Amino acid sequence: MITEPSNIEAKELAATFGDLIDRSQPFYPAEHTALYFTPLWKELTASQQLRYTQLYGLYINEQTAFFEESLARTVLPALYTNPKRIGAQLAENLKEFEADERRHTAWFRKLNNQIAPDTFSLTPNTYHFIQIPRWQSVLTEALTRQPWLLPCWIWVMLVQEERSIFISQTCINSRPGIEPHFIELHRKHLADEVHHVRWDLELIDILWKKRSRPTRVINARLFQWMMAEFFTTPKRAARAVVNQLVDEHSELSELHGPLMNQLAHLQHDRAYHASLYNREKLPRTFALFDLYPEFAKLGETLLAYDRQSAH
Repeated sequence: MITEPSNIEAKELAATFGDLIDRSQPFYPAEHTALYFTPLWKELTASQQLRYTQLYGLYINEQTAFFEESLARTVLPALYTNPKRIGAQLAENLKEFEADERRHTAWFRKLNNQIAPDTFSLTPNTYHFIQIPRWQSVLTEALTRQPWLLPCWIWVMLVQEERSIFISQTCINSRPGIEPHFIELHRKHLADEVHHVRWDLELIDILWKKRSRPTRVINARLFQWMMAEFFTTPKRAARAVVNQLVDEHSELSELHGPLMNQLAHLQHDRAYHASLYNREKLPRTFALFDLYPEFAKLGETLLAYDRQSAH
């Protein structure tokens, strides 16, 4: 269960986000947003582009909170409550992992709420851009509690944790600069992510390597489906960001349809896929994919996955 931040954590949040937000700066690098890869991006005015990067940064915060909140509630407890299967030390590490994810979720929610309190709630499991159909939410909740049966979730964790490292590094080092509160948020987040990736790699050794080939093949296919459904193709949340941009800039109303069409076409755009997941951003994960034949066709889903010989 996700809890509210403790008094100590609340003071830490206030210290981090106590100053006024600089709304003249982007919240996220433009070159890593979805619309940047569409032809219509260059037709947007500077102010429209700026606002889109801000909305996209809020969306990334919410996406991160959604993913980490889910991990803390389902996958991680299912693993660390079985210390005999993963080892006592790793079980303790995963409890720390869970505590980190709860703290991170509070950070990302707090910053979004500070910027738009009427839009972004501090209440656990409530989201603005991310709206998943109830049946899908219930099904996903049940399945994420079964990492022993469905070790594909460990790959999802590894992919997203390693990508988080890249996102944080990109925001910290971005030129031109990102809004200072977002830089500080990603700096704090980055400090924990390196440990999380190491623990994910240990879980791959325990939950994946020793499974039968048929089990790994089935789970690899499930992993590909999840990546296509939730983490690559711009769908509901990405469209919601564009919808809000158009709502705030009524002069874009005539471009609403074309913007949505071009967003959908990014499903097949390799450059866009590379902005999310490629070997430079996910070196450890892609190197592991190379080792397992069940991921031989992963490039059909992650278009920037350039399978290399493991020998």
